[in-house]
Amino acid sequence: MRSFFFAAAMRLFSLGLLFVTMAHGEERSFLLMAAGPDRQEAVAWGRDVLDAHGLAWTDSEDWIPPSDWKNHAGVIIAGKSPQLLDDATAAEVKSYLQKGGMLIAVGAALPSLAHPPNVKSSSVLPEAIKNWVGASRWVFPPFVEDYQPQTQIWPWEQSVPFQPEMYGTQPYCLMEILSAETVLGTDKLAIIAVNRVGTGAFIFMGPQLHRLQSHERVERLAPEEGPVRLYVEMIATALKTIQERPEEP
Repeated sequence: MRSFFFAAAMRLFSLGLLFVTMAHGEERSFLLMAAGPDRQEAVAWGRDVLDAHGLAWTDSEDWIPPSDWKNHAGVIIAGKSPQLLDDATAAEVKSYLQKGGMLIAVGAALPSLAHPPNVKSSSVLPEAIKNWVGASRWVFPPFVEDYQPQTQIWPWEQSVPFQPEMYGTQPYCLMEILSAETVLGTDKLAIIAVNRVGTGAFIFMGPQLHRLQSHERVERLAPEEGPVRLYVEMIATALKTIQERPEEP
């Protein structure tokens, strides 16, 4: 399993995170956004990814406009977005990415950026969003036509199956690929993907960390038996690389 995540982390880099030289300047913080009151995913990322690996970050329950994102090493939306994107704001996000920005959408972030909360199953992404996300739609596994658990989609299918009645909700989100490149998944359906936009990138992270952690607690799994530790290491390695990128002029 360790070799799997090392390979996945290396693929993240090859798809757009190491196309610049390392910088030796003032450390910039990550911006972590998630709407309240249910912020479990943001709490997990802040505590177990960012703090645990010494990464500077700023937390906000409110929407910070894309014009301010350039002040940060990257932007992470973990869980529900504080704001639904209209066409004008989506264009601002695209401009930020084209100029070297990094946006990471975790779990339910992509659905909440694109559609109101009453859209529960799957939905085509608006044109203003899909062109920088690099996907046609987001979808949760039970709503994928003829969905069958596959290890190339979800490497923990045997130990962390889809059981919403036990764990509350879907442990991960998927997206159907257009121009994005799959890190974990298939050519058409990805759970982790990168879409390069100009000199920046949109990064889709479908797994929900806090639900993986919940599963490990319920099943009383030792760290070496569950997915959390290696998944967090993969995320942290990628974030450290992003943080060390030089600021765009």
